[in-house]
Amino acid sequence: MYEQFNKQFQAQFGDIFKQMEGQGEPVRRMVGLMLEGAEKYTQLQLDILSSWSDLTFSQARATLEISDQKSLTDYLESRQKLAEQCNQKLNEDAGKLVDLGRDFGEQVRKLAAESGSPLASIPAAAAAAPSASAPAQSSASTGSTSGGSGAKRTTRSTASKSSGTASKSSSARRTTKSA
Repeated sequence: MYEQFNKQFQAQFGDIFKQMEGQGEPVRRMVGLMLEGAEKYTQLQLDILSSWSDLTFSQARATLEISDQKSLTDYLESRQKLAEQCNQKLNEDAGKLVDLGRDFGEQVRKLAAESGSPLASIPAAAAAAPSASAPAQSSASTGSTSGGSGAKRTTRSTASKSSGTASKSSSARRTTKSA
């Protein structure tokens, strides 16, 4: 009985492994691509952290070196250069991050095209589209929120106009606020 079960088990797994044999390589390559992307992203984050830490510590040392009026003036004048340097550094770091994401996306599309995956049909511009539409969505949701609060104000003013007594209008306000 156990021998028959083992034979069936081995036959079924043999069939599964044969089916997966052709599909295993694209999956393995995708996992490798994801691992490589995570490694690059982590290294970028460490590099950014290191450079910002160096900048922070150098500014702390410069602050400690203030000893007289002239050194204070020099320090304050260097703050403008520091602001420009920080702005440039932020732009460079953001550019590196965007490039890393773009490269990863291109590699995923190439791998999908090679394996015949539906992901291959996604154009490069569509991958960048969600980030461009995100601010529009947040402003649209903000507009609906302000419209909702405007509706509450209208309800309150309508309730107070239609009611003849003060007690009715105050209870209408309480009801609207709780809703």
